[in-house]
Amino acid sequence: MNKIAKAGECDFLRDVAYDVPALVLFALMGIPDADVPRVKDWAASRALLTWGNLTDEQQIPLAHKMVDYWSYCLALVAARKQVPGDDFPTDMVQAQADGADITDEEIAGVMYSVLFAGHETTTTLMANAIITLMTNRKAWDAICADPGLIPAATEEILRFEPSIVSWRRRAKTDAEIGGVAIPKGADILLVMGSGNRDADVFENAETFDIQRKNARNHLSFGYGIHFCIGFQLAKME
Repeated sequence: MNKIAKAGECDFLRDVAYDVPALVLFALMGIPDADVPRVKDWAASRALLTWGNLTDEQQIPLAHKMVDYWSYCLALVAARKQVPGDDFPTDMVQAQADGADITDEEIAGVMYSVLFAGHETTTTLMANAIITLMTNRKAWDAICADPGLIPAATEEILRFEPSIVSWRRRAKTDAEIGGVAIPKGADILLVMGSGNRDADVFENAETFDIQRKNARNHLSFGYGIHFCIGFQLAKME
């Protein structure tokens, strides 16, 4: 931050938003600083495989990276059994030793998911926040005058410009949504971004309002058993 202050300007995404969530999360997860670039690269590769429009040839090197990523998570669990640390995998290994019904593969699976979802989404959210506030300067000026508005503004940014606007599900049984029949086994695209602007829930839903009373009713962290486990950390960042 001192470097940015001296320069008087910065590329917010590259200089702040890209690094901060990753460094915070990786410290919690016990990732050595030297491994941060590799884990970030694996996360980017996973994002491309999940959402990218890639040819078969383009997918192959990224798939190899996913194998390396999985092997890294397994090795981290094994390492914490040998040398405990002050981090999440150590806590999971200790819980396992105390009788918790969780396997090494399941611990690695949590790591595999969190090391991806726990920073890429927050990076995007932080960048979206700056763009949104810079295009709504009255809101920016209000926050500068009263930092107490920051928590409410964060919720409104999550509602108005979330980092993830849709996700996929598969119907486990026959169902009906909004009068439309959904057969068992059907692929469903859930568009949380649309739900966040539901006029039946949010008054003037297409308007960015940092003093909105029910902004935290947004769906950007999911719902029910799929609710984001890192939501408090994301909001603090």
